[in-house]
Amino acid sequence: MKNLVTCLVITFVLTTQLCAQETSPKQLTMHLAVQQALKHSPDLEALRYAVQANKSFAHSEIAGYYPTLKLGCDISRENGEKQLASNTAINTDQLIYSFSGPLQKYQQAKSRTAVSECDKAIKQNLVRFETEKAFLSAWLIQEQKKSILAIKKSSSITFERQKHKNTLAQLDKNTWLKNIERYGDQLEKIENYQDDKQITYKKLEFLMGESIVVDHLALESTAKNRLQPLGTYYDYAFKLRPEIKRGSKLMDVEHWNFKLEQGQRLPIITTNAEVGLIVTPDGESTLLPVTIPQIETPGVKGPINRGQGYWSVSVSLRWSLFDGLVNQYKAQQAHANKLKEMLAREGEMLRIKGEVHEAYFTLSKVLKQRKTQKLRYMRQHNEFKLAQQKFDLGRLSRTNFNETITSWQKAHFEWLDRNVTVAVAERNLMHACGYPEL
Repeated sequence: MKNLVTCLVITFVLTTQLCAQETSPKQLTMHLAVQQALKHSPDLEALRYAVQANKSFAHSEIAGYYPTLKLGCDISRENGEKQLASNTAINTDQLIYSFSGPLQKYQQAKSRTAVSECDKAIKQNLVRFETEKAFLSAWLIQEQKKSILAIKKSSSITFERQKHKNTLAQLDKNTWLKNIERYGDQLEKIENYQDDKQITYKKLEFLMGESIVVDHLALESTAKNRLQPLGTYYDYAFKLRPEIKRGSKLMDVEHWNFKLEQGQRLPIITTNAEVGLIVTPDGESTLLPVTIPQIETPGVKGPINRGQGYWSVSVSLRWSLFDGLVNQYKAQQAHANKLKEMLAREGEMLRIKGEVHEAYFTLSKVLKQRKTQKLRYMRQHNEFKLAQQKFDLGRLSRTNFNETITSWQKAHFEWLDRNVTVAVAERNLMHACGYPEL
């Protein structure tokens, strides 16, 4: 009996959990949106294949230091001879060293692979940043829906009452015109909300590559309580931004170009080994495929061929003593390109430093603005609570209370917008720094 009760309790608990999971609303977080966008991006997929292609090319270059093995077989007949000769040989070549050979080309190919990996990292950061901004905009639209509906309801009620008063000539002309202008502003805000919702949600869907079918967008906390010193963000950017690493790898490519052109004027050492067998059949023969008469030996089945084995080993040295200065000019070109890439990298560092500087002080400004706006927001909140108490006690009219609701919802609308502005500025600074782990 005790075991039966225990089983029933466990079944009840598991059923309750499953029901809770089925009825709980589906949520989409910023992290999940970014991961989906990174998987969907066609540009990123193309860059992944570019990295694979460069890696394969690098392996093919270093393969030049692996020995080659060839099997050859030929049948021939010289002019005036009646016999056919067969030659079968195995040949192997091994490059011992070249100053402009597989090792140098492999290092250059590795540098090109690193450049393509940096291109992929740059695109990843850009897709992440664009998705984060789109998600924040969509979240803002979602959170402002309640405020928009409240503004629409209270504005309509207030305007109808003011319109009735104007009909009864209880309002002067200026007050009525101000009411019309205020109501028009509210209607414009409501209409813009619908268009903004279509724009922001579709942009996020395009980046993710799928429709948003979740019930709720959940925003994790992104804003930091305080800013670190500006120099810290400079250090993050110089260490993490893939654009700077890309410039260094482009310099490496030109460095190995320079080495390759210099190596063209230096010697190349190779070895060659060959083992073969020359077989000459006995008897007269004609052109293939006529069968060649063979000498038969008692006790031995099959024809007898005269065979001669041979082997050879050689070491060769090749040295281009003069090539018309072609390689010298190409080496100078590679050196100039290396200096160009070095200066381009310095320029990229200055540009990134400017991005960090602008993003840092933009975030600092919006944080101060949010702090000031928070005081106004709290004042509007207190006024709304006070007006609600007065309305409940019958000391405030419905019209005045609706006006207070409209002002409060407008303040709440602007407060949400300010928080998203801060979040976007914070993500902009993180993107400028290469997304450090803070």
